[in-house]
Amino acid sequence: PVTVPTDAAEDSERPEGVETYIVPTDAAKDQEGDGSVSENSKEPADSAPPVTTEVSENRTASENEAVSENGTISEDEAGSASENDTKEPEKMIFSVQLPTSPEDRSSFDFILDPDGLIEKTGAKHYGGREFQKGAHLFFMNTTDPASFSDTSDQKTIINRSNVPVKVDITAKFSCETESGNSMIKVCGDPSFPEVDQPAVAFSLKDGDDNKTSMNEDGEISCDAILEEDSEFSFVITGAANANADWSGVTDGAKLDVSWTVRPAETEEEAKDNEEETKPGEESEDNIEETESEAEEKIKEEA
Repeated sequence: PVTVPTDAAEDSERPEGVETYIVPTDAAKDQEGDGSVSENSKEPADSAPPVTTEVSENRTASENEAVSENGTISEDEAGSASENDTKEPEKMIFSVQLPTSPEDRSSFDFILDPDGLIEKTGAKHYGGREFQKGAHLFFMNTTDPASFSDTSDQKTIINRSNVPVKVDITAKFSCETESGNSMIKVCGDPSFPEVDQPAVAFSLKDGDDNKTSMNEDGEISCDAILEEDSEFSFVITGAANANADWSGVTDGAKLDVSWTVRPAETEEEAKDNEEETKPGEESEDNIEETESEAEEKIKEEA
């Protein structure tokens, strides 16, 4: 599996990285050493032993029939044997294009401004750059010049493999003080109903506008299956509670986002794994033996 941390970060002026692996499939492994012979490895015809056949008076062997030492093989069987002999081992190609981030920051670094000071001062501290009006949590967006909004830059994962892949994305918010206690509450609703303490809300939204909100533990978990030549895109949105006293909150709030991509499990593999993890049932012999032992124990106690 390939895992990319958020600090690996994205640069729109730089080509995105591609990780490529070529792995033999189980089918290919099964064919190795199974005794099958390909056309390129067959012995020369001159060294093959003579072949003899017996043909009854009422039946003759056709020209297209493959003939063995012990008799004749039908055309279908001959065609099947030929295909198996010449079939090359199939290879699984695992190639995924992953997003990156700028070298000097994470795409998910954010600014908390619950008091709206940036808007009140015309973003003077940030060189007058554009900030989304009405927002209180900002991600830097790679526009020209850079701007800030409550939505991160979009990240895209592209499957260039010849097999489906599974994408797992996780996001984790944390805020620790010197005492080790979090000073900021995490809410699932960005409108913060009836919340009067410092709080944030984050959500992951995919390319189809499906949204997954962060839970109270500060975590988001999302997964998807990508078919061949398909892609998965997502953004992180954030909000901060403006109806609270943030004077006691110090630096330390951060958001870690990571993604993992691996070949998707086939139905057959899933079935095999399910059978392996399924608790075993006692056989009838074991049950009878257990009952016998119980009877003997009762007799001994009597």
